[in-house]
Amino acid sequence: MELKSTIRARYLVIQGNLNGGDLSISPGIDRLWVEKSGSFTFKPYEQFQIDEVYIDGVFTSLTPMTLEGKALVTSKLLYIGTGGSVTLDSTVQATQNWTGNSRIGVQDIAVNGTFRSGDIIMACSQLFINGNFYSGTVRFVDGMDKLEIGSSGNFVSVIDGPVLTDVLNISGKWNIGNLVEFGSLNRSDSRIEKFLVAAPNGDLRFNTKNLPLLVNGTAVSRWMLRSLST
Repeated sequence: MELKSTIRARYLVIQGNLNGGDLSISPGIDRLWVEKSGSFTFKPYEQFQIDEVYIDGVFTSLTPMTLEGKALVTSKLLYIGTGGSVTLDSTVQATQNWTGNSRIGVQDIAVNGTFRSGDIIMACSQLFINGNFYSGTVRFVDGMDKLEIGSSGNFVSVIDGPVLTDVLNISGKWNIGNLVEFGSLNRSDSRIEKFLVAAPNGDLRFNTKNLPLLVNGTAVSRWMLRSLST
C-alpha cells in the first residue's frame, strides 16, 4: 500500500506554505488558488482533477503531473499571474533528464508569469503566453483554436508533431529547437486562417538546436509527417 496524504476540498486556497509530499486530491477540487504569498510543493498521487487553477505564488510538482478537469474531461482554466510560477518535474530542472511526460488538459491557459516543465503533452483550446514558458518537448494534441504570444512573452520549446491552430499571433519571442510544421485545425485546405509575426517585437525562430521533425518522439521526414496527419 502506497503511503500518501489526501486533501478533500471544494476550494483550496494557499496563502502560506503547503508542502504536501506524496499527495492525493481525490475526488478533485473545484478551484485551486495559490496567492502571491503562497507556496505549494507536492508529489502528485495519480492525476490532479481541478476545474480552475489560479497561481499568483509558487506551484511546484516534484515529478511530472497530469492536470485535468473535475466536472469535465479538461480543466476550464489555468491562470498564472505576473508574479506566479509553475514548475513541473522540478527535481531535474537543472539536469533536464526528464523523468516522464506531464499531461495538461485545460481549455484556456494564460501564462503571465513563469511556466517550467520537462516533456509535456498539452490539450487546450487557447494558449496565451505573456510571460516565460520553458519546456522540454511539447506535443499539442487535438490542435488549438488560438495560440498567442504577447509582447512580453517568451516561449522556448522543442515541438513533437505539427502545430495545428486556426489563429497564431506572435508579438513576443518563440524559440523552437527543431524543425516544425504548422497547419490549420479546421480548414479543409490545412492553411492557418491568420499567421501573424507582429512588429515591432515578434520574433519566431525555427530549428535553433538543429533537431529534426518529431512525431511521438520519433524523428520523421516531411513526407512521413504529411502522410501521418492525413
